[in-house]
Amino acid sequence: MKKEQKVLIIIFILGCLGLETLIALTGQVEQIPYKPKIHVITSNGYLLYGNGSTSKIRLTAYTLNVTALKEGKFYIQRTVCGKLKSVRKIYRIKPEEQVILLRGTIRNDYDHRLYVSLLACGYDSSGRIVSRSVGSGAPGTPEEKGVVVNLKSGEEKSFELVLRYSENISTIRIFAGVSESPLP
Repeated sequence: MKKEQKVLIIIFILGCLGLETLIALTGQVEQIPYKPKIHVITSNGYLLYGNGSTSKIRLTAYTLNVTALKEGKFYIQRTVCGKLKSVRKIYRIKPEEQVILLRGTIRNDYDHRLYVSLLACGYDSSGRIVSRSVGSGAPGTPEEKGVVVNLKSGEEKSFELVLRYSENISTIRIFAGVSESPLP
């Protein structure tokens, strides 16, 4: 059997197994994990509070990509005794590690300015949390952290959330915490 026929048979078999394939110019077959369709769930377009009730923060658009970060999500660990003695990057998500990059826009449908804290959770098909958004906060801050967006009434702004990728994520929910004063 010719080399080209073997490659075609391998591609056909991998296709039947539900794997995407990438053929390099050298003729080598590289497998790319199958990425399931992930749905972002809202309550009629509005984001939920942590307690499950609906807010008036509307998700107006979003994109969702499984990708690798170029620089990773990290914080800087500092030792300070009068002067800066050492600085060390500690990665929560390492560069080139697969993540879900969730970018979108939200609108404030309340009648006053708010600080909106966003957090995303990824769930498997049984409803169990398998991933949470990860921030790049300083040492001592929770690893699962969101982003804060300051919105006037009716204003729309963009946000970006990063979740560790897991093959069994089927849905993502974005939660909103709101405050009239700046969040710490």
